[in-house]
Amino acid sequence: RVDRRQRQMCIRDSKKYGHALYIYAPKDDYKHRASWRELYTVEEGEHLQGLISAAKSTGIDFYYALSPGLDMTYSSLKDTAALKRKLDQVSQFGCGEFLCKIEKKNHRSIIRKE
Repeated sequence: RVDRRQRQMCIRDSKKYGHALYIYAPKDDYKHRASWRELYTVEEGEHLQGLISAAKSTGIDFYYALSPGLDMTYSSLKDTAALKRKLDQVSQFGCGEFLCKIEKKNHRSIIRKE
């Protein structure tokens, strides 16, 4: 498992290599994929806020990737509300850029929160 400090170092090093963005989509964060409907705890939120702050202070755009495609029903108002709740929560952590990975259709789209 990659810890917070290692991710922050990766973000800082990304700038050295000319990268302009960091996509947060770790396999060890089950709340971005398998349990995407669950909101983050205070501790988990602080972890994400630290990463977002590290990216901002380095001049890197931080994208939060959510992968609801494993079990999302796209016509479900309940799932749509859960998706909005999750993105609103991450937005409160300071993130303004989102990537939504739609695995079932093998399609990716970027959602920008207005």
